[in-house]
Amino acid sequence: MSIRVSVRARLWTVPVAAALLAGCATPQAAAPGAGGGDPAPTASPSPAASPTTRTAALIAGWRAGPGQQVWRTGFVPLQGLSVPPAGARFTRESRVAFDNGWYTLAFSMPREVPGRRGTITFHDGGTMEVPVQLGVEAYRELASGQPPACRTYDKARLPERTPAAPPCRPLTVTGARYGTVDLRTSRGTAAVPAWFFTVPELGGDVARVAVDPASITTVPNVPAEDPPAALMSVDRILAAEGGRVTFTANGSVCDRNIKPSVTEAEDVVVLGATATRGTGGCTRQLAAHAVVATLRAPLGDRPVLDAHSGRLLTPGRRSG
Repeated sequence: MSIRVSVRARLWTVPVAAALLAGCATPQAAAPGAGGGDPAPTASPSPAASPTTRTAALIAGWRAGPGQQVWRTGFVPLQGLSVPPAGARFTRESRVAFDNGWYTLAFSMPREVPGRRGTITFHDGGTMEVPVQLGVEAYRELASGQPPACRTYDKARLPERTPAAPPCRPLTVTGARYGTVDLRTSRGTAAVPAWFFTVPELGGDVARVAVDPASITTVPNVPAEDPPAALMSVDRILAAEGGRVTFTANGSVCDRNIKPSVTEAEDVVVLGATATRGTGGCTRQLAAHAVVATLRAPLGDRPVLDAHSGRLLTPGRRSG
């Protein structure tokens, strides 16, 4: 196996205290059900898995999943199907309500419909015709996690400071419109048919993907354990020629001894990179390091998974 590390790493002048941790967090894909965005981290993180254990689990998950053809031609969301407004004003109560799908309807849902077919437009090319839901159907998906206690909540009768444990404050929906929302998918970012529900508590519209559930393919499960600390996520595959794969790995300017981490099977390749994390007086700016790995056999049409996130990588496309 050979390695080449770029002498010109791509830099982002961002304080690493928050940005590097955010960039290296393990992405998780939410199920298409209730609630909303990507699942929040648990209070007690799982211990890190060994590289061998993690790659074995990723390969097993891929083999049990929908398969390479669906990932490249179907609709496979890589994030939750409920998308909060940009700059949402979350409080503790509204965050709990959003994550659990607690809503109350404060208007009459419009009866007019845009049609029962819609188009997913992938930003790097290609479209996909899909059946879409009515507004009332999308709302049921959005609010399907609402517990009975929240259904009877009445702001006029229950004082704002009434204690609740855990907080049971449903979000209010005051309007709806049809449009498209940008969503991360296995084929890159796509403009996806969605219903937008106005939620005053969040200062904007919550988008709920309107694609019929029968046309949505869920991602294989990613191991619950955290990735090894030295493992870097793959940003994108730059080139793949025979058994030589050039890719960029996300890290910081402090990283040293960057090496490719490759696990090969006959039907799939898991690709990543490891590094010795810098300490001391380093500025720790974010950087994408160019790495070259040599496979035992030509890559061919084998899919490549990111060892850090478990996502399918496509040459020239950023992970996620």
